[in-house]
Amino acid sequence: MKVKFQSEKQRNPSSEKGIQVPYGPGRKHLPRVRWWLILLFVFSPLIYFVFTLVRDVALIEVPGNLAFPAQTYRASSGGVVETVFVKASDEVVTDQPLIQLSDQSLNSEIRQVVAEQNSLNNWIDQRFVEENAGAYVDYQYEQAIRSLNNQRSYLNTISRLLAVGAATRGEFLAAEQALLDAEQRVATLVESRRAEARQSQAEAREGLAQALGNTQRLALLSERLRSLYDRRSELLVQSRGAGQVLSVSVVAGEVVGPGTALLEVGSRDQVEVRVYIPVEDIDYAKLGQEGLVSLANNRSFRARIVGLPQTAARVPSEFSGPFGERNSGIMATMQPLEPIADEWAINGLPVSVRFDRRWPFQSSDQ
Repeated sequence: MKVKFQSEKQRNPSSEKGIQVPYGPGRKHLPRVRWWLILLFVFSPLIYFVFTLVRDVALIEVPGNLAFPAQTYRASSGGVVETVFVKASDEVVTDQPLIQLSDQSLNSEIRQVVAEQNSLNNWIDQRFVEENAGAYVDYQYEQAIRSLNNQRSYLNTISRLLAVGAATRGEFLAAEQALLDAEQRVATLVESRRAEARQSQAEAREGLAQALGNTQRLALLSERLRSLYDRRSELLVQSRGAGQVLSVSVVAGEVVGPGTALLEVGSRDQVEVRVYIPVEDIDYAKLGQEGLVSLANNRSFRARIVGLPQTAARVPSEFSGPFGERNSGIMATMQPLEPIADEWAINGLPVSVRFDRRWPFQSSDQ
């Protein structure tokens, strides 16, 4: 026997004895939503684990940092560091003085050459005034004009060296006084040319031959002095371009030899990305490989590998794992394909680089 229960409420639940009762909306869906939220919260670690696992399978992510191409400045010759004008992280411009070196042996040689020049000039003056005061006046005048031109050139050189800090104020004043003396000498000889010499022809020829020999020596000394001044100007290390000082390797008073590294300057105009690719992912360390570089502010840009080292090395300690392990990696240099904002162009700024995983069914050139 089958019993069936029928009620008027089943057919019209909002009616009570013929009167319509306005019931409120049902809340039967709220517990279901609450239940799904509880499930989402409980399984969120599992979801995150699955997400990271899938991400690691689909993408290759390696550490790296931004770097300025370093230009090493070395000492052209041995000497002592006299002044260091900059420090690490300073911004520099083209031709800015960086380090001033001093070479006492070079300065001593310059003084010796200058002293010999002065001695020969004095000898020529005295010799020919005594032997051929009249006949040699014209020759003496030509030498005075040549000496005047040399002093003007020397003063210009000292002025340029003084402007960049490679010469002292005393040397400039001495050169200026030497020029005034040369001008006075020329003025004196202009008047002396009107006087007539009263000595024998034999003595005049002998004195002229000796003077010509000393003149040749003076020409050699002038070339030598110019070469010494050029060498001294190289002791002032100047910036070859605009950039940022990455490191300074010397201090004032330190003795350096030829080729000693003095400092490194990085160029902001050519920011590079240095990444450390694990050895197991060596297939991605090839020229032309592109990747997505992510910065700390969730900004990103594309970059391409343009340089690879020939050997593997330990990954830097700042990129080590949570337990301090430092695996071997291949350092690759990447060139950004998009401009980087100046406020983010910071030397050593950590970044992460992602490469799209290459699946076995894909060809090697994809």
